[in-house]
Amino acid sequence: MDNQKEFQAVRFHIYQTGASGGVEVVAGTRRKTVVMSQYMQVNISEKEKGSFTPRHEHPQEIMAIFLRGHYRMGVGEEVFEFGPGDAVYIPGNMPHGPVEVISDEPGMILEIIAPSRGEEKPIMKAS
Repeated sequence: MDNQKEFQAVRFHIYQTGASGGVEVVAGTRRKTVVMSQYMQVNISEKEKGSFTPRHEHPQEIMAIFLRGHYRMGVGEEVFEFGPGDAVYIPGNMPHGPVEVISDEPGMILEIIAPSRGEEKPIMKAS
């Protein structure tokens, strides 16, 4: 019984998306929020082969885990290549991007974002 009450309290704060397929945040990139609270959110981003996210920044910090595909990505003033199993931490307000899928297969990234951005919208303006 106590477990049920705890679950209900947590469930009250978590938003789960339907089967909509997410939001296209930039051409070739769809992002779906998996779970979200007022403190953090977890997204899955699916990127088409050759897709490109411009350089940008935002106040949220991000931890990204690369699940599928290979990427070239700028973080701060450096450029890195990432593949399945790689992870990166990006502090808030750190310029990052462009993010480019460089493999022949589409990409998938698990993103943990804090604090939560709320509802997903098209990508913030490029810097």
